[in-house]
Amino acid sequence: MDSSGKVVIEPKYAAVQPFSEGLAAVTERKWGGGLSPITPSAWGFVDRDGKLVIPHQYRSAGSFHDGLALVSENCHNIFGKPEGFIDKTGKLQIPSNQYLSRGFEGGVAVRGQNKKCWLIDTTGKALTDDSYDQFGTAEGKSWRLSGEGLIPVKRASLWGFIDTQGNNVIAPQFNEVRHFHEGLAVVKFKHGHLAYIDRQGKIKLDENYEHAWQFQDGLAVVVNDQGTYVIDKSGKHLFDATGIESYSEGLFLWKDTSKEPIKYCYSYQYE
Repeated sequence: MDSSGKVVIEPKYAAVQPFSEGLAAVTERKWGGGLSPITPSAWGFVDRDGKLVIPHQYRSAGSFHDGLALVSENCHNIFGKPEGFIDKTGKLQIPSNQYLSRGFEGGVAVRGQNKKCWLIDTTGKALTDDSYDQFGTAEGKSWRLSGEGLIPVKRASLWGFIDTQGNNVIAPQFNEVRHFHEGLAVVKFKHGHLAYIDRQGKIKLDENYEHAWQFQDGLAVVVNDQGTYVIDKSGKHLFDATGIESYSEGLFLWKDTSKEPIKYCYSYQYE
Protein backbone atom coordinates (compact mmCIF):
# COMPACT_ATOMS: atom_id res chain seq x y z
CA MET A 1 0.00 0.00 0.00
CA ASP A 2 1.03 3.63 -0.41
CA SER A 3 1.53 6.27 2.29
CA SER A 4 -2.20 7.07 2.33
CA GLY A 5 -3.12 3.47 3.12
CA LYS A 6 -4.41 2.68 -0.39
CA VAL A 7 -3.68 -0.85 -1.58
CA VAL A 8 -1.56 -0.56 -4.72
CA ILE A 9 -0.68 -4.21 -5.30
CA GLU A 10 -3.15 -6.83 -4.08
CA PRO A 11 -1.83 -9.45 -1.60
CA LYS A 12 -1.54 -12.44 -3.90
CA TYR A 13 2.08 -13.51 -3.52
CA ALA A 14 3.59 -16.22 -1.32
CA ALA A 15 6.68 -14.10 -0.70
CA VAL A 16 8.00 -10.70 -1.76
CA GLN A 17 11.09 -8.58 -1.38
CA PRO A 18 11.20 -4.79 -0.83
CA PHE A 19 11.21 -2.51 -3.85
CA SER A 20 14.63 -1.45 -5.04
CA GLU A 21 15.23 0.77 -8.06
CA GLY A 22 11.55 0.52 -8.99
CA LEU A 23 11.27 -3.28 -9.04
CA ALA A 24 10.52 -5.97 -6.46
CA ALA A 25 11.10 -9.72 -6.61
CA VAL A 26 7.90 -11.73 -6.03
CA THR A 27 6.90 -15.38 -6.05
CA GLU A 28 3.34 -16.64 -6.46
CA ARG A 29 1.47 -19.17 -4.36
CA LYS A 30 1.79 -22.78 -5.40
CA TRP A 31 -0.34 -25.57 -3.95
CA GLY A 32 1.43 -28.82 -3.24
CA GLY A 33 -1.79 -30.79 -3.69
CA GLY A 34 -4.11 -32.31 -1.12
CA LEU A 35 -3.29 -31.03 2.33
CA SER A 36 0.22 -29.96 1.36
CA PRO A 37 1.10 -26.41 2.45
CA ILE A 38 1.44 -23.50 0.06
CA THR A 39 5.00 -23.28 -1.23
CA PRO A 40 6.71 -20.58 -3.30
CA SER A 41 7.00 -21.09 -7.05
CA ALA A 42 9.48 -19.34 -9.32
CA TRP A 43 10.50 -15.73 -8.71
CA GLY A 44 9.89 -12.81 -11.05
CA PHE A 45 9.86 -9.01 -10.79
CA VAL A 46 6.99 -6.50 -10.68
CA ASP A 47 7.01 -2.73 -11.04
CA ARG A 48 5.35 -0.28 -8.65
CA ASP A 49 2.00 -0.73 -10.42
CA GLY A 50 2.13 -4.48 -9.87
CA LYS A 51 2.84 -5.26 -13.52
CA LEU A 52 4.99 -8.34 -14.04
CA VAL A 53 7.96 -7.03 -16.02
CA ILE A 54 10.28 -10.04 -15.66
CA PRO A 55 8.50 -13.44 -15.78
CA HIS A 56 8.48 -15.96 -12.95
CA GLN A 57 11.45 -18.13 -13.89
CA TYR A 58 14.06 -18.02 -11.11
CA ARG A 59 14.54 -20.31 -8.13
CA SER A 60 15.93 -17.31 -6.24
CA ALA A 61 16.28 -13.61 -6.90
CA GLY A 62 17.95 -10.70 -5.15
CA SER A 63 17.09 -7.00 -5.25
CA PHE A 64 18.28 -4.61 -7.95
CA HIS A 65 21.30 -2.47 -7.18
CA ASP A 66 23.19 -0.43 -9.76
CA GLY A 67 20.72 -1.73 -12.35
CA LEU A 68 21.56 -5.41 -11.77
CA ALA A 69 20.04 -8.23 -9.71
CA LEU A 70 21.56 -11.57 -8.75
CA VAL A 71 19.36 -14.52 -9.79
CA SER A 72 19.51 -18.29 -9.95
CA GLU A 73 17.62 -20.92 -11.90
CA ASN A 74 19.11 -24.00 -10.29
CA CYS A 75 19.31 -23.52 -6.53
CA HIS A 76 17.19 -22.45 -3.60
CA ASN A 77 19.22 -19.43 -2.55
CA ILE A 78 21.58 -16.88 -4.04
CA PHE A 79 24.52 -18.11 -2.00
CA GLY A 80 24.94 -21.33 -3.97
CA LYS A 81 25.78 -21.27 -7.68
CA PRO A 82 23.56 -18.58 -9.21
CA GLU A 83 23.15 -17.97 -12.89
CA GLY A 84 24.47 -14.44 -12.63
CA PHE A 85 23.30 -10.83 -12.83
CA ILE A 86 20.35 -9.68 -14.95
CA ASP A 87 19.35 -6.15 -15.97
CA LYS A 88 15.86 -4.65 -15.60
CA THR A 89 14.69 -6.23 -18.85
CA GLY A 90 15.63 -9.70 -17.60
CA LYS A 91 18.63 -9.96 -19.90
CA LEU A 92 21.61 -11.80 -18.44
CA GLN A 93 24.48 -9.30 -18.26
CA ILE A 94 27.08 -11.12 -16.17
CA PRO A 95 26.75 -14.89 -16.55
CA SER A 96 28.55 -17.22 -14.20
CA ASN A 97 28.47 -20.73 -12.83
CA GLN A 98 30.75 -19.54 -10.05
CA TYR A 99 29.87 -18.47 -6.53
CA LEU A 100 28.57 -14.91 -6.44
CA SER A 101 28.24 -13.75 -2.88
CA ARG A 102 25.97 -10.71 -2.92
CA GLY A 103 24.45 -8.02 -5.11
CA PHE A 104 26.06 -4.79 -6.23
CA GLU A 105 26.73 -1.91 -3.86
CA GLY A 106 28.23 1.34 -5.06
CA GLY A 107 29.03 -0.08 -8.50
CA VAL A 108 30.96 -3.14 -7.28
CA ALA A 109 30.20 -6.70 -6.19
CA VAL A 110 32.07 -9.72 -4.90
CA ARG A 111 32.68 -12.80 -7.02
CA GLY A 112 34.44 -15.93 -5.86
CA GLN A 113 35.49 -19.51 -6.39
CA ASN A 114 37.35 -22.10 -4.32
CA LYS A 115 37.27 -19.99 -1.12
CA LYS A 116 38.92 -17.04 -2.86
CA CYS A 117 37.13 -13.90 -3.99
CA TRP A 118 37.68 -10.76 -6.00
CA LEU A 119 35.89 -7.52 -6.78
CA ILE A 120 34.05 -6.88 -10.06
CA ASP A 121 32.42 -3.82 -11.63
CA THR A 122 29.01 -3.68 -13.33
CA THR A 123 30.48 -5.03 -16.58
CA GLY A 124 31.88 -8.10 -14.82
CA LYS A 125 35.47 -6.85 -15.09
CA ALA A 126 37.75 -7.94 -12.23
CA LEU A 127 39.04 -4.99 -10.21
CA THR A 128 41.29 -7.04 -7.91
CA ASP A 129 43.11 -10.35 -8.00
CA ASP A 130 41.84 -13.38 -6.09
CA SER A 131 44.24 -13.10 -3.15
CA TYR A 132 41.53 -11.93 -0.75
CA ASP A 133 39.54 -14.08 1.64
CA GLN A 134 36.72 -11.63 2.33
CA PHE A 135 35.31 -8.26 1.28
CA GLY A 136 33.04 -6.18 3.49
CA THR A 137 31.91 -6.80 7.03
CA ALA A 138 28.85 -6.77 9.25
CA GLU A 139 27.37 -3.54 10.53
CA GLY A 140 24.71 -4.07 13.15
CA LYS A 141 22.45 -6.84 11.91
CA SER A 142 23.27 -6.34 8.24
CA TRP A 143 26.26 -6.85 5.96
CA ARG A 144 27.84 -3.97 4.06
CA LEU A 145 30.49 -3.97 1.39
CA SER A 146 31.80 -0.42 1.73
CA GLY A 147 31.65 2.65 3.92
CA GLU A 148 32.55 6.12 2.66
CA GLY A 149 34.15 4.63 -0.44
CA LEU A 150 36.50 2.23 1.35
CA ILE A 151 36.02 -1.54 1.47
CA PRO A 152 37.28 -3.73 4.33
CA VAL A 153 39.32 -6.64 2.96
CA LYS A 154 40.74 -9.72 4.64
CA ARG A 155 43.92 -11.47 3.55
CA ALA A 156 45.84 -14.11 5.53
CA SER A 157 43.71 -13.43 8.65
CA LEU A 158 44.46 -9.68 8.67
CA TRP A 159 42.22 -6.79 7.65
CA GLY A 160 42.87 -3.63 5.66
CA PHE A 161 41.02 -1.41 3.16
CA ILE A 162 40.84 -0.91 -0.59
CA ASP A 163 38.89 1.68 -2.59
CA THR A 164 36.04 0.92 -5.00
CA GLN A 165 38.49 0.80 -7.93
CA GLY A 166 40.38 -2.04 -6.26
CA ASN A 167 43.39 0.04 -5.22
CA ASN A 168 45.10 -0.77 -1.93
CA VAL A 169 44.62 2.06 0.55
CA ILE A 170 45.46 0.56 3.96
CA ALA A 171 47.47 -2.67 3.96
CA PRO A 172 46.00 -5.65 5.87
CA GLN A 173 47.42 -5.37 9.40
CA PHE A 174 44.50 -5.43 11.86
CA ASN A 175 42.72 -8.34 13.53
CA GLU A 176 39.31 -6.74 12.96
CA VAL A 177 37.97 -3.58 11.34
CA ARG A 178 34.67 -1.75 11.05
CA HIS A 179 33.42 0.52 8.30
CA PHE A 180 34.44 4.16 8.10
CA HIS A 181 32.05 6.70 9.60
CA GLU A 182 32.76 10.41 9.47
CA GLY A 183 36.32 9.76 8.30
CA LEU A 184 37.29 7.35 11.08
CA ALA A 185 37.14 3.56 11.47
CA VAL A 186 37.43 1.34 14.53
CA VAL A 187 40.19 -1.29 14.31
CA LYS A 188 41.32 -4.06 16.64
CA PHE A 189 44.96 -4.99 17.27
CA LYS A 190 46.26 -8.49 17.94
CA HIS A 191 46.42 -7.95 21.70
CA GLY A 192 42.71 -7.05 21.70
CA HIS A 193 42.42 -3.30 22.22
CA LEU A 194 40.59 -0.96 19.85
CA ALA A 195 41.59 2.34 18.27
CA TYR A 196 40.40 4.77 15.58
CA ILE A 197 42.26 5.26 12.31
CA ASP A 198 41.82 7.83 9.53
CA ARG A 199 41.47 7.14 5.80
CA GLN A 200 45.26 6.94 5.40
CA GLY A 201 45.55 4.29 8.11
CA LYS A 202 47.06 6.66 10.66
CA ILE A 203 46.03 6.04 14.27
CA LYS A 204 44.09 9.08 15.47
CA LEU A 205 42.64 7.97 18.83
CA ASP A 206 44.14 5.23 20.97
CA GLU A 207 43.47 4.96 24.70
CA ASN A 208 43.39 1.15 24.89
CA TYR A 209 39.66 1.04 24.24
CA GLU A 210 37.86 -2.17 25.15
CA HIS A 211 34.72 -1.10 23.30
CA ALA A 212 34.31 1.71 20.77
CA TRP A 213 31.29 2.93 18.84
CA GLN A 214 31.43 4.37 15.37
CA PHE A 215 31.23 8.17 15.27
CA GLN A 216 27.86 9.83 14.68
CA ASP A 217 27.50 13.62 14.64
CA GLY A 218 31.09 13.85 15.87
CA LEU A 219 30.45 11.75 18.98
CA ALA A 220 31.24 8.17 20.03
CA VAL A 221 30.97 6.05 23.16
CA VAL A 222 34.15 4.32 24.36
CA VAL A 223 35.08 2.03 27.23
CA ASN A 224 38.54 1.59 28.76
CA ASP A 225 39.99 0.98 32.21
CA GLN A 226 39.17 4.58 33.13
CA GLY A 227 35.46 4.15 32.55
CA THR A 228 32.74 4.67 29.94
CA TYR A 229 32.67 8.03 28.17
CA VAL A 230 31.28 9.99 25.29
CA ILE A 231 34.19 11.44 23.32
CA ASP A 232 34.58 13.86 20.43
CA LYS A 233 36.96 13.44 17.50
CA SER A 234 39.84 14.92 19.45
CA GLY A 235 39.43 12.13 22.02
CA LYS A 236 38.23 14.52 24.71
CA HIS A 237 36.03 12.94 27.39
CA LEU A 238 32.80 14.95 27.28
CA PHE A 239 30.75 13.17 29.94
CA ASP A 240 30.15 9.82 31.59
CA ALA A 241 28.32 7.38 29.33
CA THR A 242 27.33 4.72 31.86
CA GLY A 243 23.86 3.44 30.94
CA ILE A 244 23.88 4.77 27.38
CA GLU A 245 22.58 2.13 24.96
CA SER A 246 22.18 3.88 21.60
CA TYR A 247 22.28 7.22 19.79
CA SER A 248 19.88 8.66 17.22
CA GLU A 249 19.08 12.15 15.90
CA GLY A 250 21.09 14.02 18.51
CA LEU A 251 19.90 12.05 21.55
CA PHE A 252 21.30 9.14 23.51
CA LEU A 253 19.03 6.40 24.85
CA TRP A 254 20.00 6.15 28.51
CA LYS A 255 19.06 3.46 31.03
CA ASP A 256 18.86 4.49 34.69
CA THR A 257 19.76 1.30 36.56
CA SER A 258 19.54 2.98 39.97
CA LYS A 259 15.75 2.85 39.92
CA GLU A 260 13.33 -0.05 40.16
CA PRO A 261 11.87 -0.82 37.75
CA ILE A 262 14.59 0.28 35.36
CA LYS A 263 13.74 3.59 33.71
CA TYR A 264 14.65 4.65 30.20
CA CYS A 265 14.89 8.21 28.94
CA TYR A 266 16.41 10.21 26.12
CA SER A 267 19.09 12.49 27.47
CA TYR A 268 22.63 13.78 27.02
CA GLN A 269 22.02 15.98 24.03
CA TYR A 270 25.36 17.63 23.33
CA GLU A 271 25.69 21.03 21.71
